[in-house]
Amino acid sequence: MKKHNTLTDGEQLLARVLEECLEEDLSFVPPEREIARKHRFSQEFEDAMSELIEDEEEEDEEEEAIRRHFRPRFGELAAVILVFFVCGAVALSLTGSFFSASTSSDMAVAETTEETEEAASAETWDMEEAEEETSGTDAGEESSEETAAGSMAEYGGELIDEAAEQELNSSLDGLTLELAYPDAEGGNTTVGYSLENSGEKTLSYVSLFDLEVYLNGLWYTVPYIGEETRDWASMGSGMVLDGALDLSAWTLDGEAHQYRLALQLADGRIGAEFTFEEAVLE
Repeated sequence: MKKHNTLTDGEQLLARVLEECLEEDLSFVPPEREIARKHRFSQEFEDAMSELIEDEEEEDEEEEAIRRHFRPRFGELAAVILVFFVCGAVALSLTGSFFSASTSSDMAVAETTEETEEAASAETWDMEEAEEETSGTDAGEESSEETAAGSMAEYGGELIDEAAEQELNSSLDGLTLELAYPDAEGGNTTVGYSLENSGEKTLSYVSLFDLEVYLNGLWYTVPYIGEETRDWASMGSGMVLDGALDLSAWTLDGEAHQYRLALQLADGRIGAEFTFEEAVLE
């Protein structure tokens, strides 16, 4: 009889590579709390996603019902095996002219048993594969949580998360960010900025900047306490946008002086650094 509960070397290699690829992909997914903190979706978007998820769940339930309907049952397998033994006993007790008929019956029962065992083996393999995928997903989530928990720093009396990227350029896809340093007189914490799209295509970006602080050799995200929401905006080719940011919308710590503004684009992030004079924050 055919055996399907063992894999060839090539199949084992393919399964191992697939598992490693899944773990690597999941390791790049940021924690839910960081996604929720950086992005606030509109109610219309959340309603649309809820409807999509409900449709997917209904389809999954229908597929599972179909699989359960056609899945071989253990009772049927036991009945087939019982018939096999009964027919075998009858075949041994028959002689002469009944020998040929008994042989044909045994062969038919053997073929039925083989097909049933093949179906059962295939089902067992599907269940094991599903368990391996689930185990890989759980391991990836645990790894992501451990990474997030181990990349925090104390700032202003609270713990803040490590920035999504440590190395940022001031230009990407033709969009360039430039800053005017804060004015130290009167404790002014307003930073001027200029965005210029020198590329040939319209670029999309998130309208709200991220403020990041440099601590102990790493960049961390400063908590935003303002009321502005994060929305997607676009800038056409050749456009220039000048503006100013009041940094009082973020939590500032007088002991930290090196900061940068980071801007999320559709294909990456750009950033520009600046330094506060000590008198500004005291």
